[in-house]
Amino acid sequence: MANNTLAFILVMAISWLPSGLGMAEEGAKAQPSSAAPLSSSDLMQSLEAYKKASMANDVDGILSLVYPAVFRLLPKEKLKVLMSEMYASKTAPVITAIDYIEIGAPQGYSKGLFSLVKYHIKLELPHPGDATPAMNKDMVRLLKNRMGPEAEVSIDEKRGRILISKPSMLIALREGQAGWTVLDRQNADRCKKAGLLPGDLLEKLPDIRSPKD
Repeated sequence: MANNTLAFILVMAISWLPSGLGMAEEGAKAQPSSAAPLSSSDLMQSLEAYKKASMANDVDGILSLVYPAVFRLLPKEKLKVLMSEMYASKTAPVITAIDYIEIGAPQGYSKGLFSLVKYHIKLELPHPGDATPAMNKDMVRLLKNRMGPEAEVSIDEKRGRILISKPSMLIALREGQAGWTVLDRQNADRCKKAGLLPGDLLEKLPDIRSPKD
């Protein structure tokens, strides 16, 4: 039973957790970069809405802010069902904190504006109570291997939780008259491979591949 639980936890973590970059410090406060114009306040509002929805497991709220090209990879209704099932599971990850570290000044591209957003996230996963010390060591090693050396992974056996703290990034985009939407690294990489991102946008972005992809 313990091995099955461990396998499921690792599959959930690897498929769901955003990939990280070593660019943030724990506890930093959300703030725009010094170069960001005051007119980017609507960007901050959208990011705060995304943060609130993510921490509340608000599937509709999250999907309302996802970059629309993602739904060409997986239809919105299908994604809604999958996310709802995940959040309803007892093994679902729980986001306990999201801190925006740096919000890049909006830059133009052929379809609108984009901004690179660095943030720090803390999550908890359920810990299998019957795990042996060797299993605990394997869980920590595998999670850190997936998320990179910047991630901090520990186990709180008293609370029965796996604690994860890591830096990451997302791309915020605004096209036409629509509001700001967000694209995490994994979906950005998938959209790139599927040819769903404008070429001039790709030229302005850093390497968006996940470290272990």
